[in-house]
Amino acid sequence: MPGPFAGVRVVEAAEGIGGPFTGMLLADLGAEVVKVEPPAGDRLRGTPTFHVLNRGKQSIVADLHSAAGRDRLPPLLAGADALIVGGPPGSHGARGLDAAPLRAAYPALILVQMPYYGMRGPLRDLPEEDSLLGALSGFYVSQPSDNGAPVHLTLPIASHALGVQGAQALGAALIARQRSGRGMTIEVSGLSAAYAYQGGAYISSGGAKPPTTSFSSRGVLPTYRYHLASDDKWFFVAALTPGQWVKLAAALGLDDLLADPDLSDGPMAIQSVEALDRLTQRVEAIFAGEPRAHWLEVLAEADVPNAPVQSRDEFLREEQVDAVGALVTVDDPELGPTQQIAPPAQFHGTPTTTPAGAPPLDPAAVSAVWESRQLTPNGPNPQLPLEGLLVLDLGTFVAGAYASTFLADLGADVIKVEPPDGDPWRQWGLGFAGWNRGKRSLAVNLRTAEGQAVLHRLVDRADIVLDNSRPGATARLAADYDTLSAVNPHVITVSSPSNGSSGPLKMRPAFDQIFQARSGSSLQQGGGDGHAPVMYQIAINDHTTAAIGALAGIAGAYARHSNGGPNGNNNGQRVETSLLQNSMTIAIGEFIDYPDRPPSAVGGTDTPGPRALYRLYEAADGWLFLALAEPEQWQALAHALERPDWLETWDAQAALGEPNDGALATALAATLASRGRDDLFADLLAAGVPCAPCLGRRETLSHEHAAANDLWADLEHPRWGALRQTGRFLRAEGVRPPPRRAPELGEHTEEILAEFGFSPTEIAQLLETGVVRAPSAATA
Repeated sequence: MPGPFAGVRVVEAAEGIGGPFTGMLLADLGAEVVKVEPPAGDRLRGTPTFHVLNRGKQSIVADLHSAAGRDRLPPLLAGADALIVGGPPGSHGARGLDAAPLRAAYPALILVQMPYYGMRGPLRDLPEEDSLLGALSGFYVSQPSDNGAPVHLTLPIASHALGVQGAQALGAALIARQRSGRGMTIEVSGLSAAYAYQGGAYISSGGAKPPTTSFSSRGVLPTYRYHLASDDKWFFVAALTPGQWVKLAAALGLDDLLADPDLSDGPMAIQSVEALDRLTQRVEAIFAGEPRAHWLEVLAEADVPNAPVQSRDEFLREEQVDAVGALVTVDDPELGPTQQIAPPAQFHGTPTTTPAGAPPLDPAAVSAVWESRQLTPNGPNPQLPLEGLLVLDLGTFVAGAYASTFLADLGADVIKVEPPDGDPWRQWGLGFAGWNRGKRSLAVNLRTAEGQAVLHRLVDRADIVLDNSRPGATARLAADYDTLSAVNPHVITVSSPSNGSSGPLKMRPAFDQIFQARSGSSLQQGGGDGHAPVMYQIAINDHTTAAIGALAGIAGAYARHSNGGPNGNNNGQRVETSLLQNSMTIAIGEFIDYPDRPPSAVGGTDTPGPRALYRLYEAADGWLFLALAEPEQWQALAHALERPDWLETWDAQAALGEPNDGALATALAATLASRGRDDLFADLLAAGVPCAPCLGRRETLSHEHAAANDLWADLEHPRWGALRQTGRFLRAEGVRPPPRRAPELGEHTEEILAEFGFSPTEIAQLLETGVVRAPSAATA
């Protein structure tokens, strides 16, 4: 299969979602992936998700807990480029997957460790389970609810984040090996990936003002939330910036509010709860007066981001989905023809092809024979794998700008190229510092010929250029691929327009929640057809688009220099992804269709979880998530809680199928409510009951397990003071150095210009004419 990773060989010793998702992304981009499965197969076999996450791979059966099974690994690893290792760290030695002996035996091997909870700390060997990871990472407490309780999330967001970021780390290590000829050990945990998906929220500072808005399950602000029209149909309005607020106010006849000092700077600048309530009442009353179709037309004409709430089936029938080629037909050997999402990034220099179906479980299957890799070390490994790469970030908000943050985490030198008034997302305040760590800022006016000339001086030495502009916008700024590749034929450009670059909606503005509404995610979380939608507090589509954009840039950079690869001629290329495509990527297990496909799980406005033994429960001083799936776990729970009588009332099969609000759930809630959370967790865990404490944002920032895995960074910011925020998402060769703090607007303008050969006279002239701005002239 062609693609930027053609020729790369990967062994995957992982089950479930995280590691297999990494393997799928590599296979989609051309790598040859051999999946090593236990005799009973991957634990997800038999589910729709398995058939997506394991497409394009080979499978061999090997019981790695036996000597005979472990003997199947050396012939593969001798010719492999990378090994993906999943499972709790305590199981690695028994499976022959400990890092030290593997690296000694195969010095050119890239070892990607992907434990759900990290390689160290008291919770490292919890069962690999997305809901336990979601509870520990703060996802459930941060999700808004109408009853004030934590909410179970239907989509396995944390595990999906782990998969994408594992692929980034593996690809980055391949680039490092191109330079050093040496392998590398990389760790990406489910917790670090989950924290990265909350980079703008998991940040604290004594100098930050507390938010004045309160969240609900329908949204944050009246201009950024779900609304119910007069025909009882839901739609989402997404006016965040001051300019969009002006357009919305004009469209709704709210011109009087534009002169209101509490509202004139836009909804995100509101400091008064009274003003917020006043705006909410006005907007909701107006939207309740007309049917949804009317408002969608009015808002579209006003260029205000909006979307109807749809089911997944309605989304897949959109003309826009077809226009961007978001779906492919995959022939699965067990299911027959299936409809699945296409590879989430399109490479115009090294195009990918339709993947093959997931392999059946065949104990007699023999993997391909790989020729042994012969690499000659020619220097030490860098501390971080992308050291030496230059990235120019023209992105804004989250979907565009956060992609370069991931690349900075991996060691790239990232220059954030901002207009003189800055990335509009700077209005988010402290959150901006979370989403933009690791960069330097150059403020330059690209609407001038002189500003474009400055950009081109930088592009001449750049490896990757990122943007998330609407189609045609970069061309007007002389920042499109055709223009930049004429300056530097080796440059990789990665664009992520919201709706893609073709189709009837290509010029429509959009934010994350627009695609939550359109793609069916908000309806699924809310309970399905006939229920109200629920907004994911985590910007799932923004973060996934950023993560896929970063992966795409890495893959393009690898292909540019790969030895024997299809694009090993040092040429650059144009790459594209989109919010539309990645609203499917984050819900990848939902986007596979075939005859008799089982129905998807649905949530509810305040759902604690789908079943009595798989849900949130309130203890005396906090919340706990139970994740029971096996009969022996039910027996262990009953005995640990000193309720053997429950085993007579409910046999294992009945207990595991009990609803989330039935008699068993009621009995459990009453029993657990009298116990302290941490003592209860310790007792249940010791008894073999899968569970985890449900942590909030403040608790995650100080939890001992996060500290043991070095997941936080303590940085000093000139405006916000001492910050504690998410650190780099990976550990490379056992090291996780702290990232650079986020820059102030234009903070590094003069430094960067001098670095790229501008003379003091040229710099002074650019500053004097306003082509560039330095901190003395920039606004914070």
